[in-house]
Amino acid sequence: MQITRRRMLTAASIASVSAIGGCLGESSDPGAGNGNGNGDDENDTDDGNETGTGNDSNDTDDGSNDTENGNGDDADSGNGDDDTENDSSDDSQSTEVGDEVTDYETVQYEANDGETTAVPFSSREEAESHLDLESRQDDERSAITDLLEATDFEADSLVALETQGSNGCSELQLKSLEVTTEDGISMAAAAVDTSSDDEMCTQEITNLGLLVHVSYDGEAPSSGKATITDGQGGQQGVGWSSASDSTESGSNESASDDE
Repeated sequence: MQITRRRMLTAASIASVSAIGGCLGESSDPGAGNGNGNGDDENDTDDGNETGTGNDSNDTDDGSNDTENGNGDDADSGNGDDDTENDSSDDSQSTEVGDEVTDYETVQYEANDGETTAVPFSSREEAESHLDLESRQDDERSAITDLLEATDFEADSLVALETQGSNGCSELQLKSLEVTTEDGISMAAAAVDTSSDDEMCTQEITNLGLLVHVSYDGEAPSSGKATITDGQGGQQGVGWSSASDSTESGSNESASDDE
């Protein structure tokens, strides 16, 4: 068959169309991949940022933002400054109490003179006479009366402790209270300046009194002693053999370092 120029052009056109069709057939399914699960799509890979290795810094078992080692700010380690179990409160009115003492109460009052002494009472009349109850202000008289009514003079102890304070902000406070075989009831009290740094106090010497009511687990002791420190640091011991006996004072001892 004679090949003419028209036939050659027709054959060339058909060959070009076939070649184009073959190329389109190989790339018509972009999601098909290359047959081994590693398609060319960079947005859908198995080795991207969402791996299952457990090393993601935002969600780790040992990450710094979600730890379980007790070093975080909200840890329950019990060592935080706001949740301690070793309370070290410096309460100046705390009192050491022996096992034989079941309860005690105190009432502060203004003493009639500046003598450092301890006076035990065997009856309510005795206490009212020494404290000059009727001449006191209403609040002070009411507090003393309540304490006298709560006292069983057959089973309890009621003792008045008195001394001088250094200024108008001084208080006589009980520091220790116990019962011993040798001394019976034994207590210690001290005049304390209760003012704060920015508080102004009168500088006059004040007469301080502290009425102490004590209950016991058993029979009340018939003897006792008190160690009292005044506002100047002087210390005096006062003892008694029974509530009806006169008290016996010891010698003054200064707490100053200069002596």
